[in-house]
Amino acid sequence: LDLCIRDVQNACECSLDLRRDTLAAFNNGVNGDFTSPEWLENAAQMNYHDGASLAALANAMTRAEISDADEESDDVSSSCSGESTPSSSMPEQKVLTKIPLCWHCRGPASILCPVCDAVYFCDASRKCRDLAWSHQCLCNTWKLYVDHRDELSSFPCLSGWQTPLLQKDCFTSENAYETYLKELGVIASQEDTPKRNWWTTELHGWAGGASTSAKDVDIFHRVSYADGFALDNIDWIPQERHVTANDADVKFDEHGLPILDSWQDWYQLRQISPTSPVALLATFPLTLYYAIQHYGS
Repeated sequence: LDLCIRDVQNACECSLDLRRDTLAAFNNGVNGDFTSPEWLENAAQMNYHDGASLAALANAMTRAEISDADEESDDVSSSCSGESTPSSSMPEQKVLTKIPLCWHCRGPASILCPVCDAVYFCDASRKCRDLAWSHQCLCNTWKLYVDHRDELSSFPCLSGWQTPLLQKDCFTSENAYETYLKELGVIASQEDTPKRNWWTTELHGWAGGASTSAKDVDIFHRVSYADGFALDNIDWIPQERHVTANDADVKFDEHGLPILDSWQDWYQLRQISPTSPVALLATFPLTLYYAIQHYGS
């Protein structure tokens, strides 16, 4: 491997977020200009795919353990009562903690890192902040995100329905989000018949097609917007059509893609009411769209 000392030094000094915008902002505090070398970008890509593969393997092993435990439970109940008790294939979701934990020792913490204001540490006398070398590598990157926290959490074009989903409870558990979706009527309560729409897959994850919700998806059947969004108010659902040059106030880039800079642009383009919660479901595809539009060339 043809590496020099400067290459290794650059890898240690740069942000682990290798997007050009992040590197440009990060390099304001680093001596000299820095462009991530190709080998480092390749390593980051391989690490991403390896992480996804390990996550899929861990998910499969967890399901196997749950299945074995269910079978053992059924055997015991059958031998005791002569009847088998049906068991759920989905583990019960539990909230691990509602208090911040120290980045280093994982104990209760109340002191934010004074540099990035994003990571908690316990009492200074325990020196966890000095020992947390992994955070030292990420601290300046976290600071970039925190500096944009208010901007990323502000949606002036929406009517306020999103406010409960920006509270601290939503950072430690999916329960608040799931409750909101149940009240919205797009996912079923425990006593109701399970619903088949895009919200269930979005909530429980895709997991490479291996999750319980993903297995219910028929990839050969294209679901309509009405069935996918499953919203009672038709004014909340985007129009199922392509955007054309005839649409008012729409600018296109050199590749013919509509230029969208905010949620307000998308809501106006699709003529959606600001009371509509479709932004929750459209976040992932529109993020991909934004990445393609800005970095695809």
